Amino acid sequence: MKQFLSNPDPAQHDMMKRIIDTMLHHHVYATMRGEEASVMVMVTHAMQEYDSVISVYQSLRDHNVPPSPITLELVSDACARIGKHATALEIVERMHDEGDTMLPLGKIYENAIRACHQDGKWIKSMHLFDEMASHDLQTPRELYVECLTLCTQNKEPNATRKLLAKVQHTFLNEELKILLLSLLKIVLKEGNLENAFLLIDELREKVKWRITKDILARMMEVCASERAWDRAESLLTQYTGDSSFGQPIVYPSKSYTSNIRAMMIAMKDHQIPMTLDLYNAALREYGRHRLEKEAIKLFQEIIQAGLIPNEVSYNAVMQSLDRNIGQVKGWFSRLKAQNQLNPTRDTYLILMKALSRANLWQEVITTFEEVSQRHSIDRDHRIMSIVTVAHARLRNYEKLLQLFCDMKMRGLDLPIHLHGEAMFAYIYTEQWQNALLLFQHVTESGQFDTNQLAQCAIIWDAVIFACVRGKQHKQMERYYTEMTHYQVRPSVKTVIQVIKHLDDVQLESIWNTFGSDYRHVGIVNETLQRAMEHSKPDFVQLVLSDAEAMREAGCIHYNSMTYSLFLRYFAMKNDVANFTKVCKQMNQDDKVTVTVFTYRAILQLIHNLARDIGTEGVTKDWQPIFDLIGVDPGEIDGTFEGTAKRVLMHAEDQGCLCDPVCLRYYVGMCHNVEDAEVVLRQLENGFRSANSFVLTSAVLDAIIVLFGDYDEQPDRICDLMVRVFETQSCTELKCSALSAFCSVNSPQNVVRLFESLCSSLARSNLLQKDQVVYFIARLVQPDAPLEQLDTLLRIASKSDLAPLPPSSVALIVEGIAEKRFRENISRRDQHSLIRLACSGYTNDQIRTFLKVLGASPELKDVVAVFEEEDY
Repeated sequence: MKQFLSNPDPAQHDMMKRIIDTMLHHHVYATMRGEEASVMVMVTHAMQEYDSVISVYQSLRDHNVPPSPITLELVSDACARIGKHATALEIVERMHDEGDTMLPLGKIYENAIRACHQDGKWIKSMHLFDEMASHDLQTPRELYVECLTLCTQNKEPNATRKLLAKVQHTFLNEELKILLLSLLKIVLKEGNLENAFLLIDELREKVKWRITKDILARMMEVCASERAWDRAESLLTQYTGDSSFGQPIVYPSKSYTSNIRAMMIAMKDHQIPMTLDLYNAALREYGRHRLEKEAIKLFQEIIQAGLIPNEVSYNAVMQSLDRNIGQVKGWFSRLKAQNQLNPTRDTYLILMKALSRANLWQEVITTFEEVSQRHSIDRDHRIMSIVTVAHARLRNYEKLLQLFCDMKMRGLDLPIHLHGEAMFAYIYTEQWQNALLLFQHVTESGQFDTNQLAQCAIIWDAVIFACVRGKQHKQMERYYTEMTHYQVRPSVKTVIQVIKHLDDVQLESIWNTFGSDYRHVGIVNETLQRAMEHSKPDFVQLVLSDAEAMREAGCIHYNSMTYSLFLRYFAMKNDVANFTKVCKQMNQDDKVTVTVFTYRAILQLIHNLARDIGTEGVTKDWQPIFDLIGVDPGEIDGTFEGTAKRVLMHAEDQGCLCDPVCLRYYVGMCHNVEDAEVVLRQLENGFRSANSFVLTSAVLDAIIVLFGDYDEQPDRICDLMVRVFETQSCTELKCSALSAFCSVNSPQNVVRLFESLCSSLARSNLLQKDQVVYFIARLVQPDAPLEQLDTLLRIASKSDLAPLPPSSVALIVEGIAEKRFRENISRRDQHSLIRLACSGYTNDQIRTFLKVLGASPELKDVVAVFEEEDY
């Protein structure tokens, strides 16, 4: 190896490598001679095998072989050449550890600094500079220049400033000027604005330099690309001495675009070169602020200046056109017509944004499908976000979820609002549990910070909606607490859902959080309704006061429901004075109309007064009420009952279909068929209307009982009952109505209703088997002729109701037994009734039934009739 060092021969490199490998594997130990250790390092360095130099050093280190100064120096040189800063810093430490045999060497420090520069570790370099100074070692100026270059390239103005302050005294003025200008060219090439201004300030201060036209042009271009128009204006003002560009720029106002125009005119007047990049930066500003005319004019100036617009230029003009789809497509076609230009992802993004702003969602999807066959735009999360939202707006929820999951699988960086769209898609496809899981992922994954969570209302809207769909009210309460903690501003619909479904204990908290902040009439209405449902009069009064203050301040405008809720509250309190005051206020408001809820509140007031006051009637103070609904006071008889009837009839005349709540208030004051006639008519009209009509048992049963056996029009109640069975889904309501009907009607009417319910094939399943017992119970009464029971059983035996339930058969048998003692029922009639009653049963089922009947002494005679039938 010594011979090789004295006469290096490339032909011997392989032999040297084998010798060194053998040495490292078999002859390295802690007490080996320093000469033997050093010579291996020297040979590998001489062969310029710098990785091997480091490997030899690491092997020696691992075997605790003390390093010689030449070893450390050569290894540090190898580190500098290939950028191994970590090993270089280790060499510096080993040098200090060997303080007894060697002093700190500047060469080792210099090599360590160069290694740090190669690895881009400018902070380590700064520390090494300080260490060299502490050991009175001089640092070559070229290392400072290298570090300054590294700091500027890494956009570190503070480090650049600190290092300049440290070394500038070592340069003459001309040398410093050359250094600063060379650094300025580097940062301008990199587009590093902060360091550029730092270097310009240093040049002005230290060498009294005046900015040149070329550097100013480049600075203007960099400022424009960074949207630092205020700094561009300052530079231009200093160069030209002209400060007439306009008011100082205040962000984020778009008024500064007028200053941009003035600056470009000044640059042209002073013959400062303007590049396409500068024009494009200005165009992008016009595009951001949708300044169509300015953008098109500037585009024409680019051409007049002899420059060729590129894709960025076209994109900016397209962006300025906003939702003017015709022009956007026109410029898109112009771009495609250029020989050397092709639409970019940004081009397609701007096109799809324009389509989305115009709500042309289907065209967004069509455009995407066409373009994605030729270009890989499906990798751009911005474009995919627009496409996903398009599917949401078109309610293609399955496709939306497919796209969303595919993007997540491909690792695209999806914006937070897109997760909200996916949550709604899960909800609309009956997967509310997945919506809750996705919300949990969004909030716990760490992908989005607290500020993003607070500002993205859609995810909170979705999670509340998911809780509503899944009836997860406890979870909703927790999410409401989180919303208030993050100070989220959810949509009005979400606030209304929270008011509607959360525990009434939190109602006041919800109002305090959102009521005065949102100032929305929908929130006022829902809060009032909920507070009245839970009997919170003090809180209702507070909401009324707050709402009135908002209205007087012009923040909200009451709608018909708001007035109706006010009226309902005062009706509950029997407060005629405030009730009439609200009526007067509503009558003067041209933007609202009288609705069913208005009539409901008026009827509620009349009902409550009639119940609580009794004999007192309507007074002249009621004039505002009559004015509101358009009733002539001369048509009122002065009684509460008469007034209620007239109000209800007037609603009918106006085509306002009163709901069951309105009718309930009136029915309570009805005493005869004439009074109830208007209610029956309203019910009949309700069933004829196209809107769904939901009854209550209180109204229906009261009407049935009031009309009873009304001989003048016997079919009206029967027809009403048929419509009830056709349209109402509540089994309890239908059973209650049957019970009321059968209890007050003649056997003939009962059979007529039964036949009506069973007669049409279209209504074959209107009546359930267990409801037949109501009819039988009436027809086995003493006043009911046996023929009516026989008729009913014949009808039943030919319908889907056969076989009758055992309870109905037992009731028939008991009825026959009772009638035998009071009426002369022939044996043949008894046989006929029993055969009809048992229609559809097998013999074995009847025998089992007879065993139960035979246990009762009163039924033995009837059992005998069964036996005669050979069951």
